[in-house]
This record gives sequence, structure tokens and C-alpha cells, in this order.
Amino acid sequence: ITVDIAAISDTYAVAWGHSETLSMKKNARGEITPERKYIIDGLHGFRSTTVLDEFTKDVLTVPVDVLAAKEFIKNLFISLRSVALIAFDQWNSLDIIQDFQKSRIPAVSTDFTPAYKEAIYTNFREQLNLHNVMIYDSQFEHDWREKARMELTFLKKYQTGPNMKIAHPNKGAVTTDD
Repeated sequence: ITVDIAAISDTYAVAWGHSETLSMKKNARGEITPERKYIIDGLHGFRSTTVLDEFTKDVLTVPVDVLAAKEFIKNLFISLRSVALIAFDQWNSLDIIQDFQKSRIPAVSTDFTPAYKEAIYTNFREQLNLHNVMIYDSQFEHDWREKARMELTFLKKYQTGPNMKIAHPNKGAVTTDD
């Protein structure tokens, strides 16, 4: 299970999946390695909402219900029964990680450094291009599958001076990378 925490402007995203070993094969160095398929079993998101203040007529943003998100993740962990790890983006995740660890739920923080983002982006794109990533439509609630597809489509590598950056566009149809 992987979790990208958000409060207001992005999606509090939860994704889960597994890998299956199909066969063993020799790689370019002559080593025997497993040929794997990666199955995305589900995606779920929590979004902030907007409401109209009846007195001021201002539009207010109501943050994500983090308790509902936490409960969803706990229930998912229990229902899946064989979760190896719950990996959280490091942003604002210390409290939930510590709470889960106290409950003996295997939770860790992942630091999304530029080098790490480039490595996972490159590996995931490669696996997609090799048709090693599978998604079963029936497992997805609402529009999360389409949202993920759109975000992957628009996610790009940008050269910023001497550094490479993996990011979403700042304007256009998709401006998040949850």
C-alpha cells in the first residue's frame, strides 16, 4: 500500500497492488531473474471540498477528512491480510506512521528526493511500456482510474538547469501528480 497525504489542494491518494512472478529468465548479465507482472489492485482518493459560507457568501475549502482516510487505510490493511508494507510520502505523515506502528501495522516514510522520483518514474514508465503493469477496471471506485491515467500521461521530466525534475504541468488539464 502506498499513500500520498494531502490536505487541501491535492488528492489524499491511496494505492495498493501486488506483483506476480510469471517465469524465470536470464538477464543481459546472464543472471537468472524473475519475470514479473505488477498488478494495481486499487486506487482510492480523498479530496477537500468547497462550501459556501452562508453569512459571508465566501467559498471556503474544507480540508480532507484525515480520520476517514486513516480509517480507510486501516480497514484496507485488515481486509487484504498480507500487506508487506504501507509506505507514506514523508510530507505530514509522522503522526499516522507512529500510530500505525503502535498498532503493529508496518508503516514507513519514503523520502521523494529528485533522484528517487526519477528512478521510480523511469522504472514505472519502462514497466508500462513493456506491458508489465495491469489494472483491473472493476477494482476502482469513482473516477480514480481515469485520474491516475491522466496524471501519468501528463507527468514529465523537466530539465531545470543541471537537475532533472519529475513534475506535473503548472497549467492545463492536469496540474497534480498524486
